[in-house]
Amino acid sequence: MAAVGDEKKRLMQTGVFRTQNDVVTYLLARMIGKSESPVGAWTLKEELEQSGINYGTATVGRYLKELDSRGMTEQRSNQGRILTEDGKKWLAKVSGNVARAQMHNESSKALRVNKYSDLVDLIQRERPSRWRQCALR
Repeated sequence: MAAVGDEKKRLMQTGVFRTQNDVVTYLLARMIGKSESPVGAWTLKEELEQSGINYGTATVGRYLKELDSRGMTEQRSNQGRILTEDGKKWLAKVSGNVARAQMHNESSKALRVNKYSDLVDLIQRERPSRWRQCALR
């Protein structure tokens, strides 16, 4: 249940999003994008709740109206919303930014050195791969 709640926190730590509202907007767009059919506020509310994020239907509806006004989603009569082409492009761009930021954060954690012996180990592990790269050139 805490998976996306943790994801919300992890997404904020990437530095890609300025506010938690931006994260929720991204998560909703991603949920809509994954669906093969239009998605409504009630379904999205339930998906968020299953993930540990508790918003009312009205709040989710306001997020959806915001996505509509930005041209990222469009309402399909009373069936729900789908992503527009602009919404798909935005989602792909932001998802790429998130992936790069998460990779950067993970590599930064891996390179964190607290002791001299850790630095020596890191250098010894990296040296052969760099030699191979130079030899291939």
